[in-house]
Amino acid sequence: MDEALSSNYRELHETAQPLEQSRSMLQLIIESIPVRVFWKDSYLRYLGCNTLFARDAGLSQPEQLLGKDDFAMSWREQAEIYQADDRQVMESRRPKINIVEPQTTPAGAKIWLNTSKVPLQTPDGEVFGVLGVYEDITARYHAEEALRESEEKFRLVFEKAPLGIMHYDRTSTVTDCNAKFAEIIGAPKEALIGFNLIRQLKDDQMREAVAASLKGEVGYYEGDYLSVIAGKLSPVRAIYQPIFSSDGVLSGGVAIFEDISERRRAESERLQFNKLESLGTLAGGIAHDFNNILTAILGNIGLAALDDKISHRVQDRLAQAEAACLRARALSQQLLTFAKGGAPVKKLFSVTELLTESTVFSCVGSPVKCETSFPDNLWSIEADPGQISQAFQNLIINAIQAMPTGGTIKVWGENLTLATSIDLPLSPGKYIKISVQDQGMGIPAEHLPRIFDPYFTTKQQGSGLGLASAYAIIKKHHGHIAVESEPGVGTTFFIYLPAVEQQAPPQPAKDREPLVGKGKILVMDDEEIVREVLGRILARLGYEAEFAADGGEAIEKFVQAHGSGQRFAGVILDLTVPGGMGGKETMARLLEIDPETKGIVSSGYADDPIMADFQKYGFSRVIAKPYKISELGKILHEVTAEKL
Repeated sequence: MDEALSSNYRELHETAQPLEQSRSMLQLIIESIPVRVFWKDSYLRYLGCNTLFARDAGLSQPEQLLGKDDFAMSWREQAEIYQADDRQVMESRRPKINIVEPQTTPAGAKIWLNTSKVPLQTPDGEVFGVLGVYEDITARYHAEEALRESEEKFRLVFEKAPLGIMHYDRTSTVTDCNAKFAEIIGAPKEALIGFNLIRQLKDDQMREAVAASLKGEVGYYEGDYLSVIAGKLSPVRAIYQPIFSSDGVLSGGVAIFEDISERRRAESERLQFNKLESLGTLAGGIAHDFNNILTAILGNIGLAALDDKISHRVQDRLAQAEAACLRARALSQQLLTFAKGGAPVKKLFSVTELLTESTVFSCVGSPVKCETSFPDNLWSIEADPGQISQAFQNLIINAIQAMPTGGTIKVWGENLTLATSIDLPLSPGKYIKISVQDQGMGIPAEHLPRIFDPYFTTKQQGSGLGLASAYAIIKKHHGHIAVESEPGVGTTFFIYLPAVEQQAPPQPAKDREPLVGKGKILVMDDEEIVREVLGRILARLGYEAEFAADGGEAIEKFVQAHGSGQRFAGVILDLTVPGGMGGKETMARLLEIDPETKGIVSSGYADDPIMADFQKYGFSRVIAKPYKISELGKILHEVTAEKL
């Protein structure tokens, strides 16, 4: 019996010894691998782990973990997540690989784990637990997260960039582009991906720029690019930059496109503006000479009309000639204002007669009928009559062009008091409102915001400056212009101008004799024809005249007269004397000699700022060339009366 027991013991010992050796070997392997290892029973309680896992749990020995679950660990906040994964593995009997999970360390830090779990099964297939391994990937996770954020930022910049960006590989095939690039090209992004630049581009210069980038050089392109896909002509400037990998191998390129259509438009407008400035300079010179000639013509007509010996028939002819000269004067002033602008030379007047004449005059020779309606009590305005007339003529001409087959233009006025609540860019106060209505084709809604832009026009003929000029004039007078239009029905412009309570003085009777006076008048003008006619006019008005061709001669004669006690009752000074001293400098010198000097500034450059603000420069009155005898007589009468 003892021998039998001894034999069994030896057999058990011989069997247990290899098992113990296997367990020791397994434990050695588990401890040696550089990952954390743990295993749990079916109740998800820990059956064991290696030392690395124990240290993560804040334990000195793996045995301290036995019998505990995840809710007893420092990562209790993640316990439900872990156990949900464990149950899924056991129930499915399938491993779950590369689970990225957070974990809270005993020190309270948050780390990230890459975990894989497999079910533990007996030889007959019964699941009795779960085995898991994981590695700490916190550093890699944060690096990948930073990379993702960087990629997201790059993608955001890429997509929202105001420039078109396109990427292509080393075969010149487009792999990506942003929305702005697709917008510039005029094709959807999907149609651009896969497009081969070298093979499919039709533009030789652009193809050469791409080829240069694929040789490691920077390629440049600027021109009107015709998209093969969209058939859209786009003025662009492009840079093709090669892209190299980290090891210096060329991997493709990136192109940056800029839509230069706005720049082209700005350059075109600048050229137009330079042309307009040149036109303004030319117009100023022409108008100056033209107005000097008109001064001589108008003066002689006025002198002839004062002759009692001529017949009524001749008087009528002279009146018509005078009216034509005055119309020519208005056209000259319009040319100056249109080309150069200029500060308004304001005076108090009623717009009724002015606008009626402007409307009728503009419609002459056209198939358009005009109807005007102005109330008798329409308020007066303080404005530049020439500029206001030009603005309304531009509106009337615009209306005529909108009705090539004929129609009716209606112009009416009304008094308007604006309160603070009114939806207009105007200060509260009194205004006159003038409406100009046509029955033309109307203006499309998309064009309405731009109709006052310089050079904008939808007409085959025209510069696009008429409405812009009208807008500028109304703004200079602190008014406002608005528009309503319906295609196929017509357009109405509304003009608001500040009104004054003071009534405009009545217009003098056309047959009224000019005011006469007496005294000595000094005239400084570089044009001999102007001096000659002024001599006859001044004599007819009762004055004695002396003449000077420039400022230096005028000062010399003024000093002589002042020293002899025969002072001038007034001086008429031409503002501009080519190559000599003009009226501004001359007046300043005369005032130094005699502060009581009464000066009248006169010029063919009616748009000169001095004409609008003459008192600032020491002048008492202003008269723009050409002028009627009655106008000069009235001003001289006022000046000499003040002198006396």
